[in-house]
Formats: sequence, C-alpha cells, structure tokens
Amino acid sequence: MQLIVENPANGDLSEFCEFLIQETVESVLSKLSAAKLKLFTAYFNKNLEDSGKKVKIDAYELFIDGLNHLMFTDEGTQYSIHIDREPTIENIDLKIVDFMKFINYGNLLIKGYPILSEDFDESRNHLKDLIHKFTSLQGM
Repeated sequence: MQLIVENPANGDLSEFCEFLIQETVESVLSKLSAAKLKLFTAYFNKNLEDSGKKVKIDAYELFIDGLNHLMFTDEGTQYSIHIDREPTIENIDLKIVDFMKFINYGNLLIKGYPILSEDFDESRNHLKDLIHKFTSLQGM
C-alpha cells in the first residue's frame, strides 16, 4: 500500500511528495465512511476483549491517525509515499501500518475497505494532473 513516484533525473521531489500526501489525506477524508469502519471497530474490540485486554478502539479515529502517519522516502530513482512503519497503537501491540493494511485488505472474516489504496491508484492514474496542479500552486 504505497504510491511510487518515479524520479529518473534523481531530482528533489520532496515538496511534490508533501503535496501528494496532503492531497491524499484531503481526498480520503472527504470520502471516508464512519459507518463502514464500525465493522472494524466491533471486530477489533471483540478480539481485544477475547484476549483479556481492557481497552476499546475506534477504527474511524485510528484510521484518521494512520493518515497522519503518511510519509515519503527518497529511494534515489523513485520516491515512495507510504505509512510510517514504526509507530504503534497505544495500549495494544499493533503497528499503525498493520492496522491500516487490515482496514484496506481485510481478512477471511471481514471484507477490506480499500479507500487508501484506491486513492493511491487514482493519484497514480492522474499524476500529470497533480503535477500541473502542484506547479500552478507554486507559481502563486
């Protein structure tokens, strides 16, 4: 679950990647359905209860937190926009990136909600438009 931006000239695309992250967050938040995430909240809370943990989560709030952990890395000939792989969810032994992947892909018991990967796909398919928007904003 990442967006790759090719960088064959090995230039500095960090400002553009920051722009793409902001565009992604705004786009996903405009489409995010709290109702669809209620199933994930119930699923996680049931599993936490079954494992003896006395903590409850809200998948909607955690998903928004996950969006705030979008970052980019410069990999030379490309940049990768993805969720930071290090932060964990407080009080439970789960990385935010793993939570976001679970929401995106689901499992055998619960269907995924691929809103983030769909948004990455949309950005990938409209990268020229996003470059144009970015350069237009830079000229303001």
